[in-house]
This record gives sequence, structure tokens and C-alpha cells, in this order.
Amino acid sequence: MAEAGENLSSVDLLQQENTELRLDNARLTSLLTFDELTGLFKTSEFGRKVILERMQEAQTVGDNVVVAVVDLTKFRDVNNAFNHATGDEVLKTVAAKLGKLAGSNGLAMRSHSVGDEFGVLFVGEHGKEGVTSLQDIQTIGIPWKAAKAEGKISFTLGISSLDELTDDQKGTPGEVFQHLWQRASDGEREQHRSQNG
Repeated sequence: MAEAGENLSSVDLLQQENTELRLDNARLTSLLTFDELTGLFKTSEFGRKVILERMQEAQTVGDNVVVAVVDLTKFRDVNNAFNHATGDEVLKTVAAKLGKLAGSNGLAMRSHSVGDEFGVLFVGEHGKEGVTSLQDIQTIGIPWKAAKAEGKISFTLGISSLDELTDDQKGTPGEVFQHLWQRASDGEREQHRSQNG
């Protein structure tokens, strides 16, 4: 009898370890997919994989894809004038706004290389209205509120659309995304230069 009890105990331990490993795996996958602060998709690691899957789905059904790059202006001033906790609240506010704009077919992301740079992937017909909404928001800024401060954050914006790419730029989803991101980034930098001389 003791032997049967020991075996059951070993089985229970193995099941418990298996459950813990699955939870650890889920946590790790989440850390690699989503930006920890904003909850948006990362542009690297597993987040990039999800972005490319969305690109592939859109290309397969013939939907247009628009990538918008949003770079916060004078974000460093917020951190310096207040503190990093306030800056974090600004980033979360921007992320929530962009996530809502992306709609159910698109997605919002935070750049893995530049902390105050975001992207929005618009898919299908939602792209035109999403871009228009983003441009409207750009004219007034994004209001934010933290514990001891509030204000508006402005941003520069670059936009690139799949239908603007040449045939030789339309390869794998990764290549297409890279071309769209680069073109949108170039447009954002040009807007930044024109506004700041």
C-alpha cells in the first residue's frame, strides 16, 4: 500500500511541476511579446512575430496595410521637469490611445530601440480612418494626467502604405514590414526636421 501512495505522490509532484513550467512558459512568452510598461506589442522578439502574422493575414486576403510611426516630441522634458514615474504615465496614456485607434484588425506597438517611439499597424479599410484620426489627434496633442502634473504631449508622425511600395519591395511579411517601417520613420524624421529646423 505504501508503494501505491508513493507513486501517487510522484505523479502529483510531476503534474505540479508540469503546471509550474507551463505558467513560467506563459509568463516568458508574455514578456517577449508585450512591452512591460505599456502592454503594447514589442517590435522585437515574439511581438514582432505577431506583427508579421498580422501582415501575412492581410496580404493573403489582399487588404491594404498602413504603418504609422509616432515619435513623442519633448518627452525628455516631461521626465526632467517632473520625474520618470510621470513619464511612464505619459507613455501609458499614449499607448492606450494608440491601442484604441488600431482597432480590432490592427495593432499598436512600442519600438524596441527607441522608448518614446510607437507604431500603429492599420489593416484594410480601417487604415484610412485610423490615419485621419491620428492626424487629427496630432493637431491637438494627447492629454495626459499623472499624480501631480498634467499636460499634452505632441508627436511627429510618419505614414507608409503597402500600396505605395514597389513590386520588388513586396516580399515576405518581414521584408514588407521593414520597408513600411523605414518609409514611415523617414517621413516622421522629415516632419521632425521641418518643425524644428
